[in-house]
Amino acid sequence: MGRVAEVEGIRVDADFLNENEPRGRAVPGLDITGPGRFINRELSWLAFNWRVMSEAENPAVPLLERVRFLSISASNLDEFYSVRVAGLRGLIREGVHAPSADGLSPADQLDQIDADARALMMRQQECWAVLLGLMADEGIVILGPDDLKGADKAVMETHFFEQVFPILSPLAVDPAHPFPFIANGGFAMGLQLRRQIDDTALEALLPVPAQVPRFVRLPDAKGRIRFLPLEALLEIFLGKLFPGYAMLGHCAFRVLRDSAKTSVPQPKITTATSIFMPTRRVMLRRASTAVIASAPTAGAARSTPSPQGPTCRMSRA
Repeated sequence: MGRVAEVEGIRVDADFLNENEPRGRAVPGLDITGPGRFINRELSWLAFNWRVMSEAENPAVPLLERVRFLSISASNLDEFYSVRVAGLRGLIREGVHAPSADGLSPADQLDQIDADARALMMRQQECWAVLLGLMADEGIVILGPDDLKGADKAVMETHFFEQVFPILSPLAVDPAHPFPFIANGGFAMGLQLRRQIDDTALEALLPVPAQVPRFVRLPDAKGRIRFLPLEALLEIFLGKLFPGYAMLGHCAFRVLRDSAKTSVPQPKITTATSIFMPTRRVMLRRASTAVIASAPTAGAARSTPSPQGPTCRMSRA
């Protein structure tokens, strides 16, 4: 019996090599001589990612494989924004508004991509919530900041000061310290603080270090497999990083940059040395997309007027 999933309202057998050829469907109102007969490349790619996502929702797939499919759909979407969406934005910046063969201009494509991608991300979050519950039933638990108490908190405090604290670099954001550069894929926490002695407000960034594992495993006497995300660990011990400050709000986010490249020649030092100095290719990337990885807490400045769920992707044209 093949694995059956439902994609766009159609039941599809994932074992397609042994499946009978599906029957064709009539598309009412389709002009076979107009641009509507073509499928847009970018929207087709999103439809493919929906099919990847459907495997994460398929109960016939092993549980951890479903988690893997969900993560693949998320990493696919990151690459899609860094390459495909960045290309469309580049066309708009250059003033190219001519429609493609399917009749959609770059701006039209971005509008449809935005709507479809937001729906996909909401579906990813719903699927992740379901998978968290299923994993908990199997003894695999992802903890949150409020779940850490007693001996667990003492263990994580030791881990924080020995493994994480030495490599943290909090950054203030004010007129004297402009918004710092965050590398492509960089993960950080945005913080709003208030100094307790004089109520002075402070905004800061806390890059989440990539040198340590993203998930920290906790010991468990009952044999469960328990993990604490690194950003949750930082949230618990933010007071250790900013003594004398009260926390007003915080959120976690990632930055995606487009993949545009340009060639920048090395400066010539002498005629002799310049012969042997190859042209250096430098990645000059525009910060194009921010991904909110956790919903801003009360009091935190929201990066988008109405973030849809705990994860929200925001794009800059």
